[in-house]
Amino acid sequence: MGKRLIARNTLLRSVSRTPKTGGKAKFTFPLTPKIARGLGWPELPDGTKGWSPEDSELSATLIELKPNNEELKAVACVVDCQHMGDFQIICKAKKKGKDSVKGSEKITEVMCTVTFGDPLGCAKLEAYMLSAARSEMLVVYNPQPLQDELPGTRVGLTGPDSQLPLDGVQPTAEQAAEVAGIPTEGQTAEKAVAEIVERRKRGRPAKDVQ
Repeated sequence: MGKRLIARNTLLRSVSRTPKTGGKAKFTFPLTPKIARGLGWPELPDGTKGWSPEDSELSATLIELKPNNEELKAVACVVDCQHMGDFQIICKAKKKGKDSVKGSEKITEVMCTVTFGDPLGCAKLEAYMLSAARSEMLVVYNPQPLQDELPGTRVGLTGPDSQLPLDGVQPTAEQAAEVAGIPTEGQTAEKAVAEIVERRKRGRPAKDVQ
């Protein structure tokens, strides 16, 4: 089942067609702590700009745009899409007043690109852009699959500790010898097993084993 990300006060900035049947659309929306957590980003200080997160492309399947203005709810649209990416953090002065004068307060926004293959996607978004301004955007996407964990091993570690069994699981002589960097002959490997288990009890990292 797909996950959902909601970006409020989203602005559709541009729409362009691709040589085939789809197209691309650029959006900006305010960066909030909830958005950052949803995208797996670190907490960013106010005024951050020019930061482009790595590996943050979403396998988006659908976007839905609803105008902030309730009177325009009839122009809401849904577009099937392929992915959402090219994220960039921008910072700009917030406009105030009827004449949209730039103030001293800064706002941090996310700029991104949505690629879609919907044959009618461009027509839908072009019509929407002419009718509505700021909107609520719902993004439905498929989360990245998690790396499977092998029984009795640690996933996500590098170096010698990546070969260690999980806490509570007795390491084999071969595993202990490989971590300790010693041959697996006779009692030597068994001593390595005992040494690793003892160091775990004392809270010392196994990689200190010589």
